[in-house]
Amino acid sequence: MASTPDDAFVNSGRRETSRLSESALVGRSSELTLIDQLLDRAQTGNGGAVLIEGAAGLGKTRLIAECEARARSRGLTVVDARAIVPERGVPFSTALQLFETPVAAAGTNSALFDGAAALAMPLFSGHYADAIETPFPLHHGLFWLTVNLTQSAPLLICVDDAQWADEGSLGFLHYLARRVNELPIVLVVAARPGSAGQRPPLLTSMIETWSHDRLHLSPLAAPDVASLVRDRLPLADSSFCDDFSEITGGNPFYVREILKTLDREALEPTDHSSLSLRDAAVESIGHASLFRLSRLGTDPILVARALAVLGDGSTLRQVAALADLDQTRAAAVADALITEELFVVGATLSFANPLIAGLVYAEIPTVQASLAHGRAARLLDNDSVGVEIVAAHLLLAAPNADSWVTEKLRQAAQRARAQGVPRVAAELLSRAKAEPPAPADLADVLAELGSAESAAGLIGGVAHLREAANLQTDPRKREVTRRELVRALSARGQQREAVQILEEAIEEGIEEPGPALLAEYFVNATFESGMRQRAIQRIHEAVRTLPLHTGPAERGLLATLAMRSGQEGAPAVDTIELARRAWSDGAILAEQGPDGPGWLMTFWALELAGDHHQALAITTAALDLGRATGSMEAVATASMFSAWTRAKLGQILDAEADLSQVDIAEDLGWRRYLVAALSRKAVLQVWRGDLQAADATLSRAAERDLGGGMETPWRLHAAGLLAMARHDNAGALQLLTEAGDWLAENLDVDYTVLNWRTDAARAALALGENDRARELIERDEALAERCGSAAHLGRVLRVRGLMVGGDEGAALLRAAVTHLESAGEAHERAEALTDLGALIRRQGSKVAARPYLFEALDYAVSNGANALAERARDELSASGVRGRPDRISGPTTLTSSERRVARLAGVGLTNTQIAQALFVTPKTVEYHLRHVYQKLEISGRKQVAAALAGPQPDGSEVVDPGVLD
Repeated sequence: MASTPDDAFVNSGRRETSRLSESALVGRSSELTLIDQLLDRAQTGNGGAVLIEGAAGLGKTRLIAECEARARSRGLTVVDARAIVPERGVPFSTALQLFETPVAAAGTNSALFDGAAALAMPLFSGHYADAIETPFPLHHGLFWLTVNLTQSAPLLICVDDAQWADEGSLGFLHYLARRVNELPIVLVVAARPGSAGQRPPLLTSMIETWSHDRLHLSPLAAPDVASLVRDRLPLADSSFCDDFSEITGGNPFYVREILKTLDREALEPTDHSSLSLRDAAVESIGHASLFRLSRLGTDPILVARALAVLGDGSTLRQVAALADLDQTRAAAVADALITEELFVVGATLSFANPLIAGLVYAEIPTVQASLAHGRAARLLDNDSVGVEIVAAHLLLAAPNADSWVTEKLRQAAQRARAQGVPRVAAELLSRAKAEPPAPADLADVLAELGSAESAAGLIGGVAHLREAANLQTDPRKREVTRRELVRALSARGQQREAVQILEEAIEEGIEEPGPALLAEYFVNATFESGMRQRAIQRIHEAVRTLPLHTGPAERGLLATLAMRSGQEGAPAVDTIELARRAWSDGAILAEQGPDGPGWLMTFWALELAGDHHQALAITTAALDLGRATGSMEAVATASMFSAWTRAKLGQILDAEADLSQVDIAEDLGWRRYLVAALSRKAVLQVWRGDLQAADATLSRAAERDLGGGMETPWRLHAAGLLAMARHDNAGALQLLTEAGDWLAENLDVDYTVLNWRTDAARAALALGENDRARELIERDEALAERCGSAAHLGRVLRVRGLMVGGDEGAALLRAAVTHLESAGEAHERAEALTDLGALIRRQGSKVAARPYLFEALDYAVSNGANALAERARDELSASGVRGRPDRISGPTTLTSSERRVARLAGVGLTNTQIAQALFVTPKTVEYHLRHVYQKLEISGRKQVAAALAGPQPDGSEVVDPGVLD
């Protein structure tokens, strides 16, 4: 069968590849020893990673090739990629290189995409949903695709020239690198050294936090250089080889370049040839490749420059078209370039070394390079190449007022937003703006640019959104842009300007403002005292006209109003009704997704109203959807607020297990509610009696709360409780009051889930400041009565009982216990039981006190509330009880991480499913489950649920959060 021009350069005759390229790797024995160790470890299921750093030409690529050969000889699967400059702005291009072969072989419907790996499928299918905030779901999906690839054999992953890799791929590699030690995977990443400013930020972060092996390639020693020289010139004497070592500085690439020049000049390796060698070196280092290219003629230069523009891996037809040559001629030229060792043999065209590609590209005049990239973009678009690659070339082409260019850049930006890399989208849209777009498209381009810049945290987003809103003539588009602008301003703390824009939009609107606009307005007006009451009045008027059967926008507004209703201390039944309408059996979660604000505002409304079980149902649903969509942000946020509610319900160990997700999430970049999560973790540590750990956790929270933002009162409240546990009641009163002052000044809310007044009142009582305690409790009492929440009323009655004392105080404490039991607040109830027992004991009725104290102690021991257990024991001892043993095995002995794994195993998840849900590896799950079985004294996962379950603090059965009914 006759060969075609596309394969002519592969199949035509040429001389055999030189012995130099096939020779053994010299001077790298220690590096190869480490690689062998890693490959051996991978075969036992415990892999590793190595970062290879070295200047250009020192042999990183050759070392990777040797690593791949050794892996294949051991039976490992090998996937590799080499990042190239033209694709640096193409999201996930390097990752796609890694997996395109195995995915193409298996298909997107194969087991490779089982479980969480399905999250990566859009990268291969090209079918994306709406924009995502971060690329994390794709990182998580690629990670599990990687794990699935190891099911048949251990895996070697090699990435060369990582300094040119795209942001999305680097994020995935960073994610993978932190987990390979527990997987049958070896990850090899090679990059040139450079300062932080010269590298992509993610590569810098990965290198700075690299906890694996590192190889810093040094120049070859003189004997190793001699070995390379004599491999090609066996008769070379010592003086000749020493000159080689001195002139090349031990750089293997330079050694080979000089050898090729000498080969061309037929120079004999004798003592008297040193002068010629030095002349050849001056020509060779950095320029020999270009010299060899120039002597081949004009067409080879055109072909080499075309490939330098298009990038390695381009087809012969593409290169021929850009070089303006027919394919037959281009094939002959490619053969000549392969013979000259400038190109390498392959199904596509590639340079023999990235250094050569860089040298050739640098020789192209600037204007010609710009024009070539523009032509390359159209050529690739005609070939139906991905729009991201087309756009990468357009970034390097000069603006030309071409609407086709603008459209392609916008399409690529939309894809980048769908892949969670808004920074890339902003770069593309900035170039589209410079084209410039047609006047009719300018406002849309500015709006998209401003949105991308705001999402990426870049300067300029607000200005571009403001300009877009001023230019837009379509009222609907202008409203959408204004809402984007408001969000950008709000994120920068400029709520006053945000509210002014919204009020202008509402006042100038031809129609009544929609629910979505009103929701934005209300949320922002909450932060501005001068605008707050006007916003509240306007919202109340709007809500009265909402239809009973609401849509997505109305549900968002209802969630906003429900939260505000709770903050105002409105009747709990009204707040709960608004929250239930907003929730609509989970519709708001399905519409907005787990990263949307709707479910969270609904949750807070229910918490403020004291409906903890329904609040927990919402966090459970958000957690499940977050895991299903691979949203680490949603999983971390839902885990944090699930922990809040579980703590209220007295499920301290489960709350602690939820919060153990915080450390994993912070490591993955979660910051949204981190200070609040750490603060809540500190409170649990206070309850657990570990005051030193609580202090350390609050120090972490303070380090991350330098801006004094929305989470500051959480930290102050937790610090106040820690001070109280240390009997520093004066410090506690001050800290708790500061938390309340912040809430009043910044949010103007009467009601808060932090319960700072009742806690501050207890501190004031301990100081003997009864008037101050009375002042605090009276304010909370009025709010509790207005709200009608059993939980709030129970807390108030507890403090009242402590304040009054005697028989009246005991009666108040009994009432507090009843209300707290009704509300399901088991921990606060046990605290009140202990207060009641202590009060009765001090009145002289030691025996009558014991049942209350025993009940409190049983709760405390069963749920890990060690501080409360100690207090209850002290009171029991004072009442004459001696030596009551506590439980020393069972669920209370599990660590938070073990409990988190056990809970998921108890509902039937496999180890792989648990690992995917918790963003850990299967080996981590196996490790924790072994300890779970030992501590629970069971033999397998079928017994986990029963072993974890036990009588609840209030004697009821275990509550399944389920869904709201």
